[in-house]
Parts: sequence; C-alpha cells; structure tokens
Amino acid sequence: LVVEDDPNVACLVEEVLTENHYHVLVVSDGLGAIEQTNHHHVDVILMDIRLPIFSGFWFCQALRQKKNTSNIPVIMMSASMDEESVRKAHQAGAVATVKKPFTPKELLEVVGKNSL
Repeated sequence: LVVEDDPNVACLVEEVLTENHYHVLVVSDGLGAIEQTNHHHVDVILMDIRLPIFSGFWFCQALRQKKNTSNIPVIMMSASMDEESVRKAHQAGAVATVKKPFTPKELLEVVGKNSL
C-alpha cells in the first residue's frame, strides 16, 4: 500500500513495484490507508510523512493501535529525512525510512527487507 499525496511520486513508486511483481494499492492520505487496510490484505505500507490533514507519523501510530494493522510494516518516506524525522518515524512505529528522491533499487531493497 502506497500512501502518497504527490501523484508523480505515487505513480513512480507504483510503476517500480508493479514492474517487480508487487500488487500495489495507492491512496493519497491516511484515511484512505485505514480504509484500504480494512478491506485488503496488506504486506507493507509505504507512507509519506507529509500528508494532508494529519501527518504520516500520526497515521502510523493509528495503524499500530488497530488490531488488524498493528503488525503491518510501515516504511516512512520524505524528502526531508533528517535525524529528527528518522527518530520520530521509529517512535511512531515505522520499521524503516527512505529519503526522497530514491532510486528504484533503493525502493526495492527497503520493500524487500521489510514486507511480510
């Protein structure tokens, strides 16, 4: 599941993962992520930190509190992935972080290492 409000980034991530035989769902905000995880089995969530309304940190914490989503690995993405953002991502429950822009190889490595 890709949670990204920038359509260009979402399209790029979807394309790279689809070309590598992943089934990809894309939503633009955390509410969509919660809705999708209620209706689909999800092996990993790639979530932007800066989302409309509530941050990716907030939604990551919310997903950790729900029984059906508490064990889904969350990878946080951001163009401003500084030490503070990495710390906050892990505190929110993320298993990994990736800094934008990333290469297809970097994306596939982080997803491969952290999916169920």
